[in-house]
Amino acid sequence: MAADDPIRLPDTIRRQADDCLRQVTGTEQSFDEATAAFEPALRALIEAIREVSPRYAFDRRGRPDAVAAVRHALPAMEREIFEAVLEDHECELAAVREALYQLVLAARRSASP
Repeated sequence: MAADDPIRLPDTIRRQADDCLRQVTGTEQSFDEATAAFEPALRALIEAIREVSPRYAFDRRGRPDAVAAVRHALPAMEREIFEAVLEDHECELAAVREALYQLVLAARRSASP
């Protein structure tokens, strides 16, 4: 399966997503504010999706050791560049999370009478 082939997610994931959405109150203005209410359900959903396909596979537990090994192997200047790339990537992920949360809020507003 190519990386851009569509993946059919099982119904159990749809139900987990519904459960996660029910825990979003919409009163919080940002993803960071809302996370406390639905983080366990969101983590369960992410883990379930991770198991669906190698396309979604990631190694959260092993990543810190791998990153530390790369840091240790790099000379100082390259290490600074590596740190900047990691920070940039985390900023992008934060922006994506926030954008998705804002989409959820927008969908709720449009669904409300």
